[in-house]
Amino acid sequence: MWKKMAGLGVPLLLTACAANLLDAAHTDCSAFGFQPGSEAFAACVERAYARHQQLMAAAWVQAAPPRAPAPPAASEPSQQLHPPQVGIAFLKSQTVQGMSRICTYNRMGSPYVITIAAAEMCPISIP
Repeated sequence: MWKKMAGLGVPLLLTACAANLLDAAHTDCSAFGFQPGSEAFAACVERAYARHQQLMAAAWVQAAPPRAPAPPAASEPSQQLHPPQVGIAFLKSQTVQGMSRICTYNRMGSPYVITIAAAEMCPISIP
């Protein structure tokens, strides 16, 4: 199904589906008997949201065509890592290395990477 939608603009699809991730997490936790408003419900929603987010990111990676490897970084990484960009970047993948979570995004066909604490969740999209 994802491969068929790849040509329709998966980033647009992910943006539309991102609004439903929280609803799906609420539905999952309610089905397990957690009471809305409780701390246990909030923790369940957070875990379910992260799981749904990872599943969508994995489906997007599988649907995306293979890309050439990124060029090596220049001697001045501060200028290379975060050049001025236009457009929204959509989550492509995430990995945990030690105490950091590396979030890789697709911004109009170019990779964009941010590093956050391992306990945090990568946003679905970033400006």
